[in-house]
Amino acid sequence: MVPIDTQTEHDMNKHLEDACEGVDAAVFTGDALHTDLAALKEYVGRWQRAIEEHEKSEATFNPGERVRANQTSGFHRGAKGTVSYQEPHGGKVWVRRDGASADCFFMPGELAREI
Repeated sequence: MVPIDTQTEHDMNKHLEDACEGVDAAVFTGDALHTDLAALKEYVGRWQRAIEEHEKSEATFNPGERVRANQTSGFHRGAKGTVSYQEPHGGKVWVRRDGASADCFFMPGELAREI
C-alpha cells in the first residue's frame, strides 16, 4: 500500500468535510426534508449500506473464534468452523470447517461470528 502524504490526506478530509457540511445544512434547514424526503432516505440508505459493507470487509477474526459462512458466501454456505488464521490488513480468513481435514479461506465479509 502506498503511503498517503499528510497534505493529500488533509485535502481528502477537507473535501469530505465540505461535502458533508452541504448535506448537513440542507437537512437541518429543512430543505431536504420538505422538498424530497424520499430521495434523502434513498441516499442515506445507500451510504449506510456502503459503510456496513466496508466494515464487513475490514473485520478481523481471531484464531480459535467460531464462525459461520454467510448465505452470500461463494462456497460452503452455512458451514461452521474455527478460525485458524487471518491474513494481515483484513485479508483472507483461513477456517477449519467442522469435520474437515484442511483449512479453506473466506473473505471477511463472507463470515459471521457464532454466538
